[in-house]
Amino acid sequence: MVQSSLIPAGTNSVASIDFAASPLAWLVYETTVNLPIIGAILLTIFALILLIWNKKQIKKGL
Repeated sequence: MVQSSLIPAGTNSVASIDFAASPLAWLVYETTVNLPIIGAILLTIFALILLIWNKKQIKKGL
């Protein structure tokens, strides 16, 4: 929640990140909040797997 005093006068609209708008953002949030250590480890492993897969895909293209 934003305090209205922080919004400059004359502002027409304000944007925010909504976890419901992105399933990936929601998944990361829920995983790290509900399973702090295990969730962080799982997300790190998932990111490393994607990193390795991406590297292989780049090498295939060369």
